[in-house]
Amino acid sequence: MDSLDELFNGPSIEPVYLDRSKLERYASCPYKGKHTDDKTPKGEPAQVGSEMHRIVAESLRWECTPDSSPAEYFKEEVAKARPDIQPQVIEAASKIVYQLGRIRPQDILGVEYQIHTKPGIRHQGKEVILTTALDLVRQWQKIIRVDDWKSVRGKLYNVDARLAFQSHFGTDILWDVFPNTDVVEWVYHCTRYGTTAYARFERNAPWGMEGLTQRHAFRARTMQAVRLWMTECEEAWPEPKKCLWCEVAARCPHVKGDAADIAKDPQRFADQYIATQARMKQLKTVAEERIKSGQLHELRGSKFTIEQAHPTGRFSLGVYPNADEPEAEDGDDAAENGKE
Repeated sequence: MDSLDELFNGPSIEPVYLDRSKLERYASCPYKGKHTDDKTPKGEPAQVGSEMHRIVAESLRWECTPDSSPAEYFKEEVAKARPDIQPQVIEAASKIVYQLGRIRPQDILGVEYQIHTKPGIRHQGKEVILTTALDLVRQWQKIIRVDDWKSVRGKLYNVDARLAFQSHFGTDILWDVFPNTDVVEWVYHCTRYGTTAYARFERNAPWGMEGLTQRHAFRARTMQAVRLWMTECEEAWPEPKKCLWCEVAARCPHVKGDAADIAKDPQRFADQYIATQARMKQLKTVAEERIKSGQLHELRGSKFTIEQAHPTGRFSLGVYPNADEPEAEDGDDAAENGKE
């Protein structure tokens, strides 16, 4: 019977799972998405983040009593982090204890909660499934809240949370998984700074313009990223800050300027940096001595003026915008003004 089933139905075809991180790279820059190797060893910041996430997840799964909280378990376990990066993990996690202490275990839907949806498309005959893992999902009344811990350097702000691909992608899938839930909130916990970034989304609320709902906009953004992956798009969308954070910048032919210099020849960039600092120090000394001597009161450039800093005290230089010069009158007005 089994052989007859195989004859008529054929072998089952495994679906293709597209996770958020892969699609986020395509959404940021298709060239980055196409050429990023997921098998590349992680740097120290990523390893610290992974270890911290593991401990947070274990703390949230811990069987709390009415008189305890996940924060107590966390304090015990964070000291047992991988010994090679334990100091960095403790530093990154030092401000999490307070946040964990405010979480009520009865509100938790899932920890490292894997969710997925089927958008109804196929690639090379295989069904495409969109998936992502959420650090912590909580629910009360008809609101779902996602907590995400970020251990990278650099603060996130509310506007970052509101515009992030991660927020839109995860919210879109949550609306599929929980069709009766309209409101999804995101809280990004910046562990190095003890700050949070917050965003709130509502399924049928407008997004930027009348007639465009958040649900439709988020699904469209996700599917555009899927399309870039399916077509193996290699377009590059270089921007200075984006390229400085990109892991493929060293081998990308599209990165330009300082971002290319530091990615492709960091030793040369370091030498230039040190030399420029030394030259700037030398120029500052020359300017200070000349103005101190009284030979010059100021150094006036085309846009800015260098002079003794105000208010005066210990001698130092300040850089100030040039005072606006009076606009020259045109010929006719000048002639009129000259008449009595």
